Amino acid sequence: MNSQQQDGFSLVELMVALVVSLLLLAGILQILLGNRQSFSNQQASADIEDNQRLASFVIENVVAHAGYRDQLRSRNDTLFPPRGDGSSRGLSITKGAFISGASDSNGNDAIRIRFQAAGTVHDCLGTTIDGGDDTKPVPAVADMALFVDDENTLRCGLYVENNTPQSGLSLGTAETPFDKRGAQPLVDNVERFKVRYGLDTDGDLSADTYASSLNDTTTRQVISVRVQLVVTSDSQVLPSESTQSFTFADGSTLPAKGKTWPKDDRKARRMLDQTIALRNAVLQQP
Repeated sequence: MNSQQQDGFSLVELMVALVVSLLLLAGILQILLGNRQSFSNQQASADIEDNQRLASFVIENVVAHAGYRDQLRSRNDTLFPPRGDGSSRGLSITKGAFISGASDSNGNDAIRIRFQAAGTVHDCLGTTIDGGDDTKPVPAVADMALFVDDENTLRCGLYVENNTPQSGLSLGTAETPFDKRGAQPLVDNVERFKVRYGLDTDGDLSADTYASSLNDTTTRQVISVRVQLVVTSDSQVLPSESTQSFTFADGSTLPAKGKTWPKDDRKARRMLDQTIALRNAVLQQP
């Protein structure tokens, strides 16, 4: 009787093969996790850059138009009457002024801009500034504010001048001019928004000093605006706790001096820093 030899693997061989397979799988998983983390970091960086570009475009487009006039012979005191602030953000604006600012308790600034146009310029929401109809453009005053709300969203809010209808808006009053539709979101994840005003105190059409706030005198001396804002990622993407810090032109910091980020904070952050010249300020008439 011939003996039969059975082919196969022994228990030891199977165990060795299993261990080797697990080691290979662990290496592959480590590579996949690393690639996923790298992709998340790149995606977060791209999102931050997109938000920065959008914020830069909107802010520069709005602020650079401050003081623009379709009717060049119009006097500032007539064109820009004093107005209250229906949003309760401390952004009242004085007679003849086309820019004002304020700060909130969260450390963010807000800026209010006014200018005149007749169908050739848009406000920060893309609405054509025109007080007429489709057949005949009529000059109208644009009045808007840029600010960051409690949810870290940069928003644009529109005001309405008395007796000056704007396309798509209803009339307001001097006491409550803020558009009742509410301010519209522009950019998310704005952790800090700071504004400094370049003042021309000697009439040479260049900024001699920068101020963090304005009064009835200095609001007429503004010739440039420096904007700094910190945009953050939407999720925790850094491999370790955040050690970033930012110092603003007014001396404030993020985090505040003596403070640190929370222990579990791994968000990425970047600062946008730009200075915008108010070209229309040279056309001011007292």
